[in-house]
Amino acid sequence: MLPVPHGLHSAIYKAFMAFSLKPLVTFLKFVALILFVSSCLVLSVGLAGTQITGQQTHLQQNNAIPTTSYVDEPLEQLLRTILELKTLQPAQDQTQLKMILEHGGKNVDSQFNNFGGLVAKEVMSELRVNPTTDVFGLPRAHSNEPNLLEDQYSYFIVREGTLVQTRIREYRRDRYGSDGAKPRTSPLLTTVPGMTFLSANFASSLLYFSSDLQGEETFRYLGEQQLGVRTAHVVAFAQVPGIATAGVSMRMPSGDESNWLVQGIAWIDKSTFNILQMRTDLFVQLDSPSACQQSQNQLQTLVLFAPVEPNGTAHVMWLPTEADVRETVGDCKNPLQIARNVHHFSEYRRYDHGEADVATPEETGARDAFAGQIAVRPYLELPLTQLMKRIPELKGMSPAPDQQALPMILQQTGKQVDAFFANLVDLIAHEDITQQRLATRTLAGGMPAGTMLQAQDTRDNYLILRRSANGPAHIEEFRMDTKGNRIDATGTEKGFFITSGFALSSIHFATRFQSGSHFLYLGNQKIDGHEAYVVAFAQLPSEARVVVTMRGRDGSSLRLLSQGIAWVDKASFHIRRLRTDLLAPLPEVGLAEQTTTIGYNDVRFADAAPLWLPHDVDVNIQFKEHSTGRASDLGSRVTDQTFRNIHHYSNYLLYDGARLK
Repeated sequence: MLPVPHGLHSAIYKAFMAFSLKPLVTFLKFVALILFVSSCLVLSVGLAGTQITGQQTHLQQNNAIPTTSYVDEPLEQLLRTILELKTLQPAQDQTQLKMILEHGGKNVDSQFNNFGGLVAKEVMSELRVNPTTDVFGLPRAHSNEPNLLEDQYSYFIVREGTLVQTRIREYRRDRYGSDGAKPRTSPLLTTVPGMTFLSANFASSLLYFSSDLQGEETFRYLGEQQLGVRTAHVVAFAQVPGIATAGVSMRMPSGDESNWLVQGIAWIDKSTFNILQMRTDLFVQLDSPSACQQSQNQLQTLVLFAPVEPNGTAHVMWLPTEADVRETVGDCKNPLQIARNVHHFSEYRRYDHGEADVATPEETGARDAFAGQIAVRPYLELPLTQLMKRIPELKGMSPAPDQQALPMILQQTGKQVDAFFANLVDLIAHEDITQQRLATRTLAGGMPAGTMLQAQDTRDNYLILRRSANGPAHIEEFRMDTKGNRIDATGTEKGFFITSGFALSSIHFATRFQSGSHFLYLGNQKIDGHEAYVVAFAQLPSEARVVVTMRGRDGSSLRLLSQGIAWVDKASFHIRRLRTDLLAPLPEVGLAEQTTTIGYNDVRFADAAPLWLPHDVDVNIQFKEHSTGRASDLGSRVTDQTFRNIHHYSNYLLYDGARLK
């Protein structure tokens, strides 16, 4: 566990720690879970109806919505179509469903935290059945591809992601370094045919029952069934169009990707609530099929799980031991291709990072290009005209003629900031938060950037406390509910981001910390009826003493540095407004941008010195991660996630600790 940072950027740190305790929605690839930002739940009532109705109308026009899902289908019909349910003992009612989902979700969440860093031996066979006629009934010669292929791979389960989005990437490599999707030349110069269909991410299919995704699906308790020596609860599920944020993607013969929501059935151990096996089927197509695309496309997957303790680990994990995949794809230019792949997994173990580093030069170049996309120049290096275009808040500023006033501004502002920290006492305030998740252009036809996908309003009590026991004094900020209980994860269970730590943001202007930043007097501006000096700052990497330290995915230590602009009242030298941004992005954790704008008010107390405290705060955070693709994947792409939190503080009072638990 990282030490709790004091002062600036505890907002990012607390969000990071919340993420480390509870990962959010995952993003996976090819015949796997993928993120569909364009079809997320909108909590605002007015927008929700529009969003869901529009999505359903679009899908109905595509004739892609089945009349019923496994959740709604009559049980008698379900028993006829799903052969695995042959010995099912039907449930009398749904009273046990909530308990099953709660315990099953906890197990999946725990399992997900232990995922990653694994490799297994995979033996796969593919049986290919080619039709003798095309879609028009005309004779067609058989392909020269063999009907039966067998091969062996190393199957990797790799944990990747950003601060808010951890994904489990699953891929395979054969003894020649190929993923098996294309013919390749062996060391003996013989051509080895590739597999026609390649599926992956079987371990990740558990995530349909994770606590985060359960709210995006409907469920039905079907009953009990004996699987070997174990008794299982049998639960059907179906993703909800317009709400689901994960699905599967298939590559069609034309080369296009086809994105789908799924339905399925899980067999959950009655005593341990671990998933013993899971079947998934295509349910609703999310994208508009071309006129050439047929409607007979099918993807049916049955995954068997078993308890495994991989070599090099101290945890027992429920991992795939067998997967049976049946595929049917085709279009008007290509006959239906029907195949069955059977995968067997064994000899799970931890791998070393070098063993799993399989990036090609093309992928490395793509990552370098991505890093360039999110690079930023410090404020102080930008010509003033460019800076004013980049920072809208500077509109109307009169540029400073020179820097002669800067030492005086810093000296007087430093005195006020020093007095703030010296006079700060324990406080409590009312806090109203609007948390938003915004769309950015991404997979599956992402919405225009800035479209609100999801929103939540929260009211709580916000505490600012001075701590001095067993060490130097430091200041802590946190939230408390109306019953006096501390709450640190507001909104994370619904996919939002946590921000806090704003009262301390002026610390860069404290006298003892000014040497850690470079300052520039930009000019003069009137804000809220008050004349203000406008001063930019950027932390100096070699001198900064106020930093947040994060742990990268590879275990390395990362430093988060800031730059910003302060509007300093000309009469009192109090900071009236402060904007902060990242000095540079952190691609190691996917953090591309973070902008915080804080408005301060003079707050007076009967028994304490007046303090300038935040009253309105606007936080915008963007995570951007590059992910590369191979022949069997969706291809190289950049995934964005954007969050906006709006905070309003009122009714500051002295706090005596009576209600703190």
